Order: sequence, then structure tokens, then C-alpha cells
Amino acid sequence: MRPSVPSSAVAGALLRSALTGTGEAREIVTLKLSDGVTQSYLLAIPTGGAQAIAILFPGGNGKVSLDGIAGRLGLARGNFLVRARRQFVDRGVATAVLDAPSDQPNGMSDEFRLGRRHATDVAAVVASLKARFASVPVFLVGVGGSRGRVDR
Repeated sequence: MRPSVPSSAVAGALLRSALTGTGEAREIVTLKLSDGVTQSYLLAIPTGGAQAIAILFPGGNGKVSLDGIAGRLGLARGNFLVRARRQFVDRGVATAVLDAPSDQPNGMSDEFRLGRRHATDVAAVVASLKARFASVPVFLVGVGGSRGRVDR
């Protein structure tokens, strides 16, 4: 099944938006996919605008629990890419940290990550970002040797 991605400039439901003192605007975006499943990502946009967008794939089981951090927008611990997201933003690259979809409450297995459904979910995230940032290139970033890799 194909996810439904709103064609509006702000794809998905904005759960929280905050301007931080670190030169970025951050928000959690949640897309409604098929069968009531949602896919969330933490979007950080450089205040000067984005020259590119990096979708960051956390390793391990891919669960970063964005729903549990909505009030504090933390993520100071955990996966290297998640911790390093400010390095991208400081250089004009917006980041989208992917969380596990809502129907994967314990995180994503290797089988799920390698499956068609995950590819479809990622395509929905790319489409939402392209709808919002039409002329900005989007890159997928994972860590080789980690379950966040994207080259399989």
C-alpha cells in the first residue's frame, strides 16, 4: 500500500516546533501512512536555510522514541549520527532523524529494514521533505557496520 502524503507545504502533523538557541529550528513531523501507521522524524533546519537535507538512519533497532521526547527535544545520547546531527545543521544541512514507525514499537528488525514496507515509508519521508524544500537535494545517511546502513 502507498502512504498518503499531504501535498501541503508542511507534510504530516506538526507535534512540536521550537526555535532553539543553537541556530536551528526543530520540529517533530509525523506522517500518516497506510492502515493507521505513522512515521515520525525529527527535522532540524538551519536558521539561514538548508542547502541540503540529510535523512539520518539511527543504527540498532532504529527506535529513537521521538514521542517520548516531544517536551524536551533531547537526543543527546545514543546513536552517533543522532548525536552528530548538529554538525550537519551547523554547515547548512537540515537533518531528518528517522524513528521506527508506530507499528514497530520495539524497533525495526533486519527483515523489516530490508523489506518493501520500510522502503515505502522512507519514500514517504523523502516526498514530504521534497514538498517542503522543493529545490534542495535529499541524501540518505547511515553508518556502515550498523543496522542504520542504507546501502543494502
